[in-house]
Amino acid sequence: MIAEIRRDLQDASRDLASLTRIIRDGNGRPPLTERVALLERTVGDVNSTLQDVRVALKNTTAEDNKGRWGLVGIIVAGLLSLMAAVLSAIILLNKP
Repeated sequence: MIAEIRRDLQDASRDLASLTRIIRDGNGRPPLTERVALLERTVGDVNSTLQDVRVALKNTTAEDNKGRWGLVGIIVAGLLSLMAAVLSAIILLNKP
């Protein structure tokens, strides 16, 4: 019984040493710690870019709305002027 526990403990110790080496030193590839750090930086960069895009979209939407309201104002003013001109022409034509 004790021999089995020692053997299991030795196996677990070897496995742990192997995993530690892979995580710390790599296994023919960059170590996992470096790869995780690179992923964290990449995720941070993506989040920063997404935040910039959100701000740009919000600003663009606000500017587009201002432009649309300006266009609506110009169209309304033009239509009112056209109506005034048409009414003036009708009145002038109907004068005896």
